Amino acid sequence: MSSQDPFNQRFRGPTPPPALDRAVLSAADAKAAELAGGRLSNKAEMSYSSPPGSANQQAENRRESAMSDAIVFPCPACGTKYSVSPSHAGKKTSCKKCGASVTVPSPQVANPTIVGGTRTIRRADIDPGSSTREEATGVSQHESSVDMTGGASVMRKEETVIGAPPMAPTDTSARGRAATRVPTRAGHAPQPAPMGRPMPPHMHGAPKKKNNMPLFAGIGGGAVAVILVVVIIIASSGGSGTGGGGTGGDGGTSSTDTGGPAADPDKSLLVHHQKNINNVMTLTLDQVKTFYEEAKARKDKPEWRTQQDAWANQLLSKAESDKALPMAQIALMLDNDGYSFANNLLRKAATAMQREGIAVQRQRDGQRQIVSANKTFADVVKRLGWAEYSRPAKMDDYLVHETEGSEAYNKYFVALDPVYADAKLFPPDVVAELKKLEKVAVEKGDEFFAQHEKDGFARNARRAWIRFKQANDTKGSTTLKWNRAKQQRSFCQLAMRRDNEEFDTVWTYTYWKPFMVYVEKPPGTEGISADFKESLESKSALLQHLYDWFSVNFVTRYSLQRVKPMGQGELAEKEGWPLSVIVLKDSHTFEQYCEDEIGQPMPGARAFYSPRNEIVITYDDRNDANPDTAWFNESVLIHETFHLLSDHYGANPIDWKKLGKGEGPDRPSYSSILVQEGITDSVSGFVRSGGKGREAKYEFLQLNHLRLQGWQRNFESMSNRSIFRLQDLLKCGSYSALVYLGCDRLRELGVPVPQGGEGRFQGPLMGLYYATACQMSYFFHYYKEGSKYPYRDHWWEFLGKDYKGEIKLTSYDTTPGVNVFKQVFGIKSDADWDTINKKFEDYTKNLKAENVGKGADEGELPKSVLPSEVLPGNRHPGASNAPGTEQNANRREEEAPALR
Repeated sequence: MSSQDPFNQRFRGPTPPPALDRAVLSAADAKAAELAGGRLSNKAEMSYSSPPGSANQQAENRRESAMSDAIVFPCPACGTKYSVSPSHAGKKTSCKKCGASVTVPSPQVANPTIVGGTRTIRRADIDPGSSTREEATGVSQHESSVDMTGGASVMRKEETVIGAPPMAPTDTSARGRAATRVPTRAGHAPQPAPMGRPMPPHMHGAPKKKNNMPLFAGIGGGAVAVILVVVIIIASSGGSGTGGGGTGGDGGTSSTDTGGPAADPDKSLLVHHQKNINNVMTLTLDQVKTFYEEAKARKDKPEWRTQQDAWANQLLSKAESDKALPMAQIALMLDNDGYSFANNLLRKAATAMQREGIAVQRQRDGQRQIVSANKTFADVVKRLGWAEYSRPAKMDDYLVHETEGSEAYNKYFVALDPVYADAKLFPPDVVAELKKLEKVAVEKGDEFFAQHEKDGFARNARRAWIRFKQANDTKGSTTLKWNRAKQQRSFCQLAMRRDNEEFDTVWTYTYWKPFMVYVEKPPGTEGISADFKESLESKSALLQHLYDWFSVNFVTRYSLQRVKPMGQGELAEKEGWPLSVIVLKDSHTFEQYCEDEIGQPMPGARAFYSPRNEIVITYDDRNDANPDTAWFNESVLIHETFHLLSDHYGANPIDWKKLGKGEGPDRPSYSSILVQEGITDSVSGFVRSGGKGREAKYEFLQLNHLRLQGWQRNFESMSNRSIFRLQDLLKCGSYSALVYLGCDRLRELGVPVPQGGEGRFQGPLMGLYYATACQMSYFFHYYKEGSKYPYRDHWWEFLGKDYKGEIKLTSYDTTPGVNVFKQVFGIKSDADWDTINKKFEDYTKNLKAENVGKGADEGELPKSVLPSEVLPGNRHPGASNAPGTEQNANRREEEAPALR
């Protein structure tokens, strides 16, 4: 067609000036070179041939431009497609369908326009100076959200991306800039142009006909260049002939219309993971857990195994600062997956659950509360090696009896976290220590109970020891006081003048059924020496034999029942409550005790029974190896222990604990002191044989050579006359009565005793009374005429009536006792009294104080331990040798039924 053809003239576009054509071609060449390097201008989508048009047309053009400029991209996780304004490029949001984190890509990466497989290069890409759009300066600081429309098919064929290069997950340097159309300059109305080309700005009206070939040639050359660039891009992004299989800008995949294979979704997801792990601070624990589980599901691939490990470390970091339960769940999951560092998280989770109080759960089952371990907590701690452990039920019995090792075990167990016992799960080191302590406690506890099975009394003695300790231990206390006169903590460390010592270093114990012997240890003594042990064992054997003897001759013979403690005698007998004996370390301590309790010392006394405390007090003289002293010590212990047994089994007990301070009973326990002291002293004459310690054998109610010597010397000094006759012995129901009656008898025998001076004679008279009563009891039992014992049965019958309470006593009047005695012995006149007294004197003065294993030659004792003459004094075991004062007399009056 010629250039003058009207058709050609009508439809041919305006011919640009030659200079413009050259500029266009030059810019096209430059842009082609730029594209060949993989970079696209954000103005490439602006059409060089878009006409300005009218105002309405311009608005329409702007809408079309906005649609063509919109950023189209898929969700990297679920593939949902979105179209947003270019102004949102680079912003972060979340998918409205799956919630995945999404970053809006730059326009040239998201949706470059391709027409028929060839990218359209717009004038804005070639000639920035002639662009009709203005570039956006950035996103407003007040614009915080992205308007996304998802789920619609927003991509047209001509907008399909072919071989778009993948965007690095963390690269944000290629964000596109948004451009908008601006109205044409004022005064230049836009003119429509054929073929849709815009009118050059310097032309008005219809353009002149010009030759368009140079322009077409330039455009054609530019198109060829663009096609070459696209081919290069496709080749570089498709890999080894795989075509356009790249990922989308945010880890998602882009569909193509080229018919090539679909992109690998795992690669896109891996890019998404890598991007998010760099922004893990913005993720929640649950989101990190989701990423971890996605990676774990693909762990058969090395890159995903690496990704799983990375997320595992992030889970550890996140969980450590979370609450206990989520921390525990993550720790269990990581431990299940074989991560060694999960062990430390398990420990922290266990501690956190204990701290938050959710380690155990409590439920109500009626009135009963059921405590059990929280299932998650149990799972956690079992991974840490915690094990089930139950405290032995018999440990309670060991603790009650304070067996060796039980206190150490219990102290450790009680100090443990209560959660352990509630959950019945304990840490491995705790279990190991508990089992070690348990082994010792169980071995010693079992030995203790085996001993009880053997002797039937070990448990009783241990309980008595514990009560004794609890009643007297004052170590570390500044408020507990002691007062022996009131029987308050009489044997505490302060009372013993050993307040800087522990109770167990001051006291120990031994026992022999039914006696409990509390022993004061010398200062600095850790254990018990061999000689001390032998002494204690001898005492134990002696007490056991005495109890057996008393049981046969009194309890069984008279059918006696235990009456002490008052009101609990039957229970005490049934349960075997011990009878207590206190052994102090030396005479000084004993005298101090007497002074504290009685108000004055008792020189010469070796022991005494305290009816208020219901205990025997004595001391062990281990420094004196003299056999006579040893015999004397044991004789006194027998004497006082016999009083204890009589007080616990006699039918007329006195409740001393109900009496006020300084107040004495209104009647005696027995009909006379003859019964109270005569039988007691005669029983305390003994012979020991068979060895030492518990191997020893004892015979009681043997000749008491000390009492015999005392009586014989006084009888000779009084010209073979007795101061106390049988009828005098029966008339004495109290110590004051004894003194006054003895003084009257002395006056009757011609011994000058001034009126009112009875107090001076108290000590000697009491000593003589004891000796006479002892020998009178011995006489009734052993006096023999031919082959018969004329008085033995009568004597035991009379004793039985007294012990069984058949002699009714309402005061210190001894008439009821004298009458019963006369009835039993058949005494009807003074002559009958004289007959018995004569037989007694003749029998007793001819007795020999033989050596019966007591250690002295022919029964003689050193003067230091012999009783003195009746005048000026005669002492006795258990009584004071001090001059008789009114105070002493009153005190003995108070305890007439018990003092010797």
